[in-house]
Amino acid sequence: LTAKLPAAPARQQGVAAPVNFAVNNDGTYYPRLTASYSHPRTPPSKLIDGNYWYHRDPPNRWTCEGSPDASDSVVIDFGTARTLHTAKLYFLDDEKVIVPPAAFDLEYWDGKEWKAVPGAARAPEKPTGRRANVVRFPALATAKLRAVFRHAEGGKTGLTEFEAWGDAKLP
Repeated sequence: LTAKLPAAPARQQGVAAPVNFAVNNDGTYYPRLTASYSHPRTPPSKLIDGNYWYHRDPPNRWTCEGSPDASDSVVIDFGTARTLHTAKLYFLDDEKVIVPPAAFDLEYWDGKEWKAVPGAARAPEKPTGRRANVVRFPALATAKLRAVFRHAEGGKTGLTEFEAWGDAKLP
């Protein structure tokens, strides 16, 4: 099989490009993750490794299986203000215990309190497993981003990746 591909477009230095500010492959410094609850075998640090998998029991997942609460959350702390315009949440769905939440809210830290991300447009509208749940919003600067999940009846929420996108000038 042979195919001719067009040349890759040249990247101009100093031009803004989309960047996932949440990636932290080595687990040091920032960004950092905290969760209101984590199953002992599924730490939240796996949510920002840059990979999302949907097979039955992926090794890079976070779940709140065992949480006594009807709602749980995950916070990304960037360590400094980042200007964001998109978040992507990759929900797990084993159709038994770990299922997409009934609903979720996306919030940002304004330096004093959590506030709802304004003007959010979602695709898909309802949280769905095994695909990117994309939330687009007008650009806002924040040092922290939080997703608050209201668990579906009979299940708990699980994610394989949590991305936070904004534009940045590349070297």
